[in-house]
Amino acid sequence: MARRLGTIAFGEDEREAADEFVQALTTDSQTESVAETEGEDESGEEEQAPSRDQDSEDELIPAAQVLMLPPADHSGIESTMQNIFSLVHSGIDSFTSSYASSALGNEGVISQLKRRKFLVSKQVEESFRTCPRDVFVPDSQKAVSYDMSPLRLTEYEFNISAPDVYANALEVLEFKEGDRFLDIGSGCGQLTAMGAVLCGKTGSALGIDLSEKTVSFARSNVEKLKVESPRFVEKACDVEFMIANVFLLDVESLPSKDNDGRFDKIHCGASCPPSRLNALVALLRPGGSLVTPCGKVMLLTKKHMNGSTTQKNVAAVIYGPLIVPSDLEVIMHMYRLSIGKASRLEGHETMIEADLNGMVAVEEVRDLFMSHEGSDFTFVVEENGMEYKIPAHKAILSSRSGHFRALFNSNMKDCVCASTTPPEEYSKADLIECLRYMYTETANVKVENCVQLLRLSKFYDVSAGIFRLCEEVLYSSLDTSNAASILHLSNWYSCESLKNCTTQFILDNLDEVRRSEDWSHLDRDVVEDVLIESSKRNHMITHLINSFSQST
Repeated sequence: MARRLGTIAFGEDEREAADEFVQALTTDSQTESVAETEGEDESGEEEQAPSRDQDSEDELIPAAQVLMLPPADHSGIESTMQNIFSLVHSGIDSFTSSYASSALGNEGVISQLKRRKFLVSKQVEESFRTCPRDVFVPDSQKAVSYDMSPLRLTEYEFNISAPDVYANALEVLEFKEGDRFLDIGSGCGQLTAMGAVLCGKTGSALGIDLSEKTVSFARSNVEKLKVESPRFVEKACDVEFMIANVFLLDVESLPSKDNDGRFDKIHCGASCPPSRLNALVALLRPGGSLVTPCGKVMLLTKKHMNGSTTQKNVAAVIYGPLIVPSDLEVIMHMYRLSIGKASRLEGHETMIEADLNGMVAVEEVRDLFMSHEGSDFTFVVEENGMEYKIPAHKAILSSRSGHFRALFNSNMKDCVCASTTPPEEYSKADLIECLRYMYTETANVKVENCVQLLRLSKFYDVSAGIFRLCEEVLYSSLDTSNAASILHLSNWYSCESLKNCTTQFILDNLDEVRRSEDWSHLDRDVVEDVLIESSKRNHMITHLINSFSQST
């Protein structure tokens, strides 16, 4: 690969010779451009476009870079070119010059890629124009932003691929509007951003990398791009970055508005071992495409709608290897994900709109909480020698509470009553929070009132959402000293989500929980449930090992 030299200073005579040389090159370049436009050379025959496979390393060196070389003598272009070629063939592959890079520029890169047939589609060309390379390199390397060669970012310990490699990958992936794009080994973030342009506003683009420093660098680059490129803001979908190994990816945690854990287009920026290629293909949606180095070739894999795949070599490449975890690491990761799912509480259910069934607007119901307006029912609470009357509305109570729905529709004497007194063990504060939930689907649930609210909500048969709020509070307070009592509560009040999570916590900390005082008071059937769950874990590990062995 390229070995870069420091800047070579010119004397006045050398500068004059260099200027003459640039003038000659510019004239030649203009002549060549006219010939290409007309489609004919001087002999009248059509010029053949160079094949990608035939591109020599010499062609990767922008012509303007020779400005940094002292000519062998000052007799003209021929001697200067002779000096260049002798340097190239003696092992010096490229030269650094702020003048050379800035002279080429983003449009110059695009022009060269088009001339050499790496850029074919207008869409990919637009992505290059929208996401210029210099936005994605450190300030110390701005001078070489538009070199047609890879750039080594020593500070971040990765390479930015040559523009032709990016162009080739984006062309063969054949993006369309609305695609979900995954960029593995996203590095500086340029390819991820270009993919976001190609996915359009309705798509999504996610870059993953192992290094926190690199991910932070990519995020800052995209933020800078948003400021410097209004075209990007107008055309691209949101770009997300996260620290992850693709083989240890928790797809349920991916930031996406339509997350099913799979992608339409995947680019991999490091060489994937053939034995792990299936793991990347599994992340593709039917109809999706994956481009990744595999061995010494860039491999395009397409997944068809019936799940079958076809593969095609699209280029000869040399990439560094993907960081591949050991088999044991993969199995343990799969195990932790499975356990993690069982350890997560179910989300808070919003049922008020369904319960009201269009009878009253939700906003109006919330405004009626603790309001005498339209009130036709009263809760009477005696506390500390005082009597408190709390207004309510039969229509709301019957829609949100099974207890009051049965009461008001029973055709019995009590159905026409205008007030009720809650059982003595429930305080005024408990009742207010229970009513608050029925009217607003929120409540001030704390560890101190959690158990009472569970009991009161069960007594009035309130929608299950309030149980979720209580579960969240209890789960947040879970530790080895109270795990047994919380397991008992969750079993008693049929809080299945909390019960599952607490059981998993106990299995993870069994030795400590068994030493707690509450453990000895657990019902026998609850302890049996814990033992059964422990047995399931052992079966799960066996199943994961077998599944992984078959997939590899």
